[in-house]
Amino acid sequence: KFLKVSVVHQAHKRQYRVEKLTKETVSQLSFDVDGQRMSISQYFKKQYNYTLKYPNLPCVWVSPREKKTYLPLEVCHIVEGQRCVRKLTPNETSSRIKATAK
Repeated sequence: KFLKVSVVHQAHKRQYRVEKLTKETVSQLSFDVDGQRMSISQYFKKQYNYTLKYPNLPCVWVSPREKKTYLPLEVCHIVEGQRCVRKLTPNETSSRIKATAK
């Protein structure tokens, strides 16, 4: 959550903030375009002439939350240099302490 990703299906590199992953796959998730129901994979084929290789993977729901923008996982790349701001597990904490003590 709140991880930044950039997209590779467009000419310009745009960044988004991840809200969460969807439970539905790219081929299951659909929305209305000009009064016609269309899946995410159909939309990417029509809009970007991009055939998705992994239509059974979930989508990434990106911000802003009110807009409900969904991106297929395969067009997202994680932006480098991001900090992990979650609490570490006990094993992660232990291994970090051991690595620092060396």
